[in-house]
Amino acid sequence: MIENIVKKLMKGKTFTCQGYGLTITYKVNVNVKIDSRHWKGEYKYIDLNIKVIECVRRYSNREITLFKNGRANKSDYRDVQDIVRHDMNKWVSPIFSTNFYRNCYTLLTHLTEIRINRYTYS
Repeated sequence: MIENIVKKLMKGKTFTCQGYGLTITYKVNVNVKIDSRHWKGEYKYIDLNIKVIECVRRYSNREITLFKNGRANKSDYRDVQDIVRHDMNKWVSPIFSTNFYRNCYTLLTHLTEIRINRYTYS
């Protein structure tokens, strides 16, 4: 039930966020895994896969498009992940009363957990 709500919230929408001099445009794909091996019942794991469509770093007099033609550092990837996670927390936290952390599931409801699983750069 809750996974259908999460899918409808994120399906077909493009999100934009800013931070650290970056402007990021991304989409969210929702995958649901059901694990019925627990003694409590069926556990549902919701994985959110982030696809970064466009990322622009703004300097004082120019703009650089990142992740095109291999123009990115390791710190750029970390910055993008931090900004996207913070933006997701800003609008998901009031609705579902949960936060996203790096590489771990958080409890969404009783027997349902959610996390940001993978980042894809295009």
